[in-house]
Amino acid sequence: MRKAFQSEVSALLNARGMRSPNEILLFDSLLNLMINQFSNINVGRLHGTSHLVTFKNSVNQARANANCELCDLLIVVFSHDEIRMTFHQSKYDLKLNERNIYQNGKIKAKLSRCDVEQWELLAKRPILITKGNVSKFNPPVKLLSSALNPSVGSYGVFYRNISKEYDLFYSIAEDLILRQAMYKSKKGSFRSNQLGCSLHDAVTVKGVKSSFVHSCLHIDTFFDCLLNFCIGTPLVQNGAVVDLYRLSWLKSLLSVRQDDVEALDGLNKILSELLVDDFHDESGGISNIVLIEVRNRSVF
Repeated sequence: MRKAFQSEVSALLNARGMRSPNEILLFDSLLNLMINQFSNINVGRLHGTSHLVTFKNSVNQARANANCELCDLLIVVFSHDEIRMTFHQSKYDLKLNERNIYQNGKIKAKLSRCDVEQWELLAKRPILITKGNVSKFNPPVKLLSSALNPSVGSYGVFYRNISKEYDLFYSIAEDLILRQAMYKSKKGSFRSNQLGCSLHDAVTVKGVKSSFVHSCLHIDTFFDCLLNFCIGTPLVQNGAVVDLYRLSWLKSLLSVRQDDVEALDGLNKILSELLVDDFHDESGGISNIVLIEVRNRSVF
């Protein structure tokens, strides 16, 4: 899988006339790899306009309220009886490698120059502020804070391994810890707070038990967890709606899209069968949405 990923990266570098990749090219390569490697999934990507969300700032001393994008991209994985979603940040860290990620059975990843406010939004999941918000994007105030598990906010950090191959380190945002308590700027450093790699966990919130993976050290493990519904907070589980709040918002977010994308048609059909009403929030607000339809889970 990792060798195939290098081929996808090289192909995109040549196609775009670039000498070295950034996180955008690396994630595009990741999607191409997914499309080319798995015949039983359907991947669609939607592009739109990004807007800012506002929340009370607790780690940046420079200002009381923070403003940032909700995420780099919203990833929605679905089948006929499962739907999960995660608000995801994608990053390429030149200083990260296998030697400083995993040591003595513990993940010791240290990430540099990350957006502190973006991390606070996805890791701490505060209540969003809508009053006085100048943005046209006004999602539900508890969109992040009342999710059924912490996998609703996540990071995917591309790095180069010992063999100089591009690889991916995945972590839920909650497991990344600020190396300083407070900052006076928007950039900060983080360390991972995880005892082992690919550690599965389960939580019960509002009577709903859901499992998730804390982290993945490599791209093949990430694919395995993503396509087996171990990444993201559950909206539909075993054919039953378990999170009407976020599912309704997702339906309203997608209802205004006119993209000719097969995965979008498939998800809208499922949502229309499950839901009647929605939030009627037609403001868009997320610049990138990735839809992954898993047609046959038995392959993984």
